[in-house]
Amino acid sequence: MIRRNSKMRNRLAGGGAPALKMTALMDIFSTLLLFLLKSFVAEGQAATVTPGVTLPSSVAQGEPHEAPVIAVTEGFIALEGQAILTSDDAMGTVGLELAPLYEALVTLRETLPADETGVYRVVIQGDRGIEFRLLQRVMYTSQLAGWSDVSLAVLQDSKLAETVVAVEGGE
Repeated sequence: MIRRNSKMRNRLAGGGAPALKMTALMDIFSTLLLFLLKSFVAEGQAATVTPGVTLPSSVAQGEPHEAPVIAVTEGFIALEGQAILTSDDAMGTVGLELAPLYEALVTLRETLPADETGVYRVVIQGDRGIEFRLLQRVMYTSQLAGWSDVSLAVLQDSKLAETVVAVEGGE
């Protein structure tokens, strides 16, 4: 009872600084640290690979661009994470144009601005195991819908690059 009264007197008199809770401060600092580590990118753009897609390896040196993503797997074709049509339906169509993908790309193009050069860019994440004919149809449909800069997402393979450089240097 005596302690309680002395604490109340200190509060009422304005004496003493409020005590800081170390647990709460550590929680805040931990959250900030994790957020900064997760959002930090050393160079280029951060790219998240769509689940179910195994990207092919390449020695390409270009930096990735920030653009809408078309994921092409053996099971489906998705635009910005939304499944548009199945790969079997895409392969069963006559001609190269994929109508559902075309409509989705045109709608998306109307909502997004072009880049600083006036070009609309799109990135295709094609699974390593898909048929080229399927990739060809997706690329053709993208071009037809007005996305003039179509890029393919790949994993940079440094060992393969060293091999290519060694072969080119020896010739």
